[in-house]
Amino acid sequence: MRDDAQVYDEARVSGGAVLSGRCQVYGKAQVFGSAKVGGYAQVYGNAEVSEEAEVSERAQIGDDAKVYGCGHVAGGARVCGKAEVFSSARVYGDAKVWGEGHLEGRAQVYGDARVGERAMIGGSAEVHDNARVYGSAVVREHAKVFGEARVSEDAAVFGDAKIYEGAHVYHDAKVHGNAEIYGKAQVYGCRVFLPGLRQRLASNGRAEVSGNAKVYDNARVYHASRVYGNARVHGDARVSSAIVYDNADVSGDVHRAEVYGNAQVMGVVHGAAVYDNAKVFGKVYGSARIYGNAEVMHATITDDAQVYDHAWIEGDTTQVSGNAKIYGNARVSEGAQVSGDAQVYEQAKILEDVEVFDDARVFGSARVSGTAKIFGDAKVCDDARVSGDAIIDGGTISGDAVVTGGVWVGAELSAGEWGEDSPGSQNDLYEELRG
Repeated sequence: MRDDAQVYDEARVSGGAVLSGRCQVYGKAQVFGSAKVGGYAQVYGNAEVSEEAEVSERAQIGDDAKVYGCGHVAGGARVCGKAEVFSSARVYGDAKVWGEGHLEGRAQVYGDARVGERAMIGGSAEVHDNARVYGSAVVREHAKVFGEARVSEDAAVFGDAKIYEGAHVYHDAKVHGNAEIYGKAQVYGCRVFLPGLRQRLASNGRAEVSGNAKVYDNARVYHASRVYGNARVHGDARVSSAIVYDNADVSGDVHRAEVYGNAQVMGVVHGAAVYDNAKVFGKVYGSARIYGNAEVMHATITDDAQVYDHAWIEGDTTQVSGNAKIYGNARVSEGAQVSGDAQVYEQAKILEDVEVFDDARVFGSARVSGTAKIFGDAKVCDDARVSGDAIIDGGTISGDAVVTGGVWVGAELSAGEWGEDSPGSQNDLYEELRG
């Protein structure tokens, strides 16, 4: 002991320990081994500083805390409660380690950071700025938690992951790899298992973000979700019990669904799959699949429907349902309804309040508009046009035929214009169906 160091009360300093400066050791504290305490540091209560540990500057070690190994506490840092700092871990600045929190390896906690309760910081991990790590959370390997970030409860952050700004990772969520969580984003997990997705969801049902994935802005990733690869989840996105991976970009609501490839989701996807280069700005439900270069703009896709290739679906009231398929360069928009086992493909266009259902097919460069209904095993193809309130139940409308009204049951029309008063129209049935 040298300089103006003080030891009083029932405190003990023994072995090769060195006290210097104006440090104080008091209460029932102990300093032993080759430990060093200097500067204006204080060690008090039942605290222990031992082995090759060092406490310097204005640091305080109190209560039942322990600093040992090659642990180093400096600056205005405080270690208290039953906290432990050991191995080559460092606490400095105005940081605080409290409760049963502990640091090991080459971990660093500094700035105004707080680590407490039962949290563990290990490896070469860093916690700094105003970050908080508490509960039973673990931050290890090369992970970094900083800014106003929070990691709590049973969450684990490891690898080269970064949690920063005002992000919060909690419950039993896992963030690892090169993943980044920032902004005001939240990642949290409950152990939820879902049939069909179970094997591909996060281990033990935890929310998990890994790879080079990024979650930011006000996004939420929770329940048994996985976000990995180069995926991005941002804006006001909500990813719940879902999988988002590859280069997928999600800023909408994804629940019990898969989004991958280069897919983009700004709308709602529940239970469905969106992949390849598909874009969803509408609503996709059930077991529907949107893929290829397809786009769903505001429309609703449900059941087992498929939209793929370069198909384009648009309109707030437009809906594709059942086992319907829209593909090729087809377009369905302006409130049209396609359902059952119907198919619309190639360059076909379905517009306005049209209904296509049963086993009907619309393809080629055909165009159907108005309030027309195409059903049964009807086919509208080539350059045919069907409009107005035409009702086509079976048959084939092909070539450059134009149908503007009337009922054509099993008709085979390939040329000319046909309306309600044309030969072959069935006005009585027409009036009955229309009425």
